[in-house]
Amino acid sequence: MTPLEIEYAKYELAKLSFQECIEYLDVLERGGNAPQVSGFAFERALSKSFTITYARCFTDNKHGVGRISDRWLKNLSGEHRKLHDTLIGDGRNALVAHIDLKKLNPNIFINASGVNNYVFDWHIVMINENNADRLRELVECAHRYCADHQKGIRSRIPGAHIKPTA
Repeated sequence: MTPLEIEYAKYELAKLSFQECIEYLDVLERGGNAPQVSGFAFERALSKSFTITYARCFTDNKHGVGRISDRWLKNLSGEHRKLHDTLIGDGRNALVAHIDLKKLNPNIFINASGVNNYVFDWHIVMINENNADRLRELVECAHRYCADHQKGIRSRIPGAHIKPTA
């Protein structure tokens, strides 16, 4: 693949991730199909999935195509920028994909029964009806940025099909 084809594919995959995030928010709006799961467990599972999916577009990895540009963030409101930073920093990097003991600040009470009690600071953004609209706005903005970026480079990519080469 040429560098422009890789760039185009990277933004297509990012758009798919952002679409998946929108689908998570849609599940929340519909109330989900998890009657056996407590509300908090459902929100926690949804929040982790959302955070990982959102953040993968902004993280480097050994075998992927890399992160998308963060230029679009300068156009966000302060509230949306803070939400983005929290999803990436506290959410993905400190609590979901990795465990940062300083962020989590665990307080574990060891019991003789072998089942320990614990308290910790949960800094991940919990996706719920109170913040779903703001998260949707953030994801839709990211999705639009990716589509606009692709429009800007599409005319410089020959052919109508982009596929990885072996």
